[in-house]
Amino acid sequence: MSEGPNDPKKDPEQKPPAEQLEELQASDEELSPKELFAKTSHIGLLMAYDLIDKLRYWEKETLKLPDDEVPVRLAHLVKSVDQLRDAYLTFADLEF
Repeated sequence: MSEGPNDPKKDPEQKPPAEQLEELQASDEELSPKELFAKTSHIGLLMAYDLIDKLRYWEKETLKLPDDEVPVRLAHLVKSVDQLRDAYLTFADLEF
């Protein structure tokens, strides 16, 4: 069975995925296209798992709030989900 991405919260040496991506993009290290693809894919998986954790936490905490405080978070959530939909559609529409 394959392992999922490392959880930066469990491994203090692990940098956040956004920081890993910035370092990979700025790196002068010579990587083969397959190595670069694998590293980039791994970072994308870390970001996706982190986003799921954040959404679950935000939902749990928001549903504890009084009804009059929820609309502020709802507006941010709707905007974020719309951006996520755009990213999903861009990725899902692979043209080779």
